[in-house]
Amino acid sequence: MPGATSGDFRPRVVVDEASFDFRELPDAAAEAALEKFNESLDALRDDRQMPAVCSLYAYVECRDGMELHNLLYSRATEVDPDVCRRTGLLLDRCPAWDDDAPAGCEPLDLPETPIAVFSVGFAFLMALSSRAVGCLVVPSCPRRDFRRLSRESSAADVLFFADAPEVRRVWRHAYAVEDVAEREFFAVATFAFPSLVFHPGLRFGRFDLRYSRRSL
Repeated sequence: MPGATSGDFRPRVVVDEASFDFRELPDAAAEAALEKFNESLDALRDDRQMPAVCSLYAYVECRDGMELHNLLYSRATEVDPDVCRRTGLLLDRCPAWDDDAPAGCEPLDLPETPIAVFSVGFAFLMALSSRAVGCLVVPSCPRRDFRRLSRESSAADVLFFADAPEVRRVWRHAYAVEDVAEREFFAVATFAFPSLVFHPGLRFGRFDLRYSRRSL
């Protein structure tokens, strides 16, 4: 059912492969950006929210004439090879969302990047289907917050973020756009409000009114 929160493979976060755009950055700045990106990936993994990637991410052009795999594995720059190696290892551990891509998933053009972005296209399609999916970006990328994206006559809001704690905004957005089932409300709340502690016996049946998404 479109918009329903369920256990099927539909990741909540995808890596925006176009954010590995280091064309205007010196090596030191690119290295710092990758270090922070690694920290966010590690934090999301520890929180059981490892982002998914497009299986073609390594072939994205990160500098003129240089694909990402050259930067990460070939020592083609002065970026610390240990930082690059860690980025490659973390990305290799991410599941590929396009192994089970939904019909109609196409890359999306963004005005500030020269390539069409497959993972943003996935997040956009999910948004059109009333499912909240956010895009993790490398910190040197300027894309942040909810952005209104469009293709032809369709438009939807997609969240871009660089810091791992911001993932809670994806889950909070789920309450606004999805038909979150009563049995899954508190599972979503665990990620949406990680600082809150819910009593293990808390159930909507203890309240006078019945559970209804429209009452949230």
